[in-house]
Amino acid sequence: MDFPYPVQYRIPLFLAPMAGVSEPPFRVLCRGFGADVVVSEFLSSEGLRRGIKSVHDGAYFTESERPIGIQLYGADRDAMAEAAGLWPR
Repeated sequence: MDFPYPVQYRIPLFLAPMAGVSEPPFRVLCRGFGADVVVSEFLSSEGLRRGIKSVHDGAYFTESERPIGIQLYGADRDAMAEAAGLWPR
């Protein structure tokens, strides 16, 4: 199966998420150095669905970071689904 986005090599290079590090400037830098896909830090599904600014700030990304993965965590599957549905594709 082919990767759905353009990549430099047959196997895409993913930036592993790192707490306190995987913020927008770092993700853009990694994309510039060849990462095919970058990933956000873990974001609370409850914080996202409740509109907590600090959590939403962690989900901010620019076009230059695409494709990007957003990591969600939580204990309630409905909250997780709602949080996942907050972003356009």
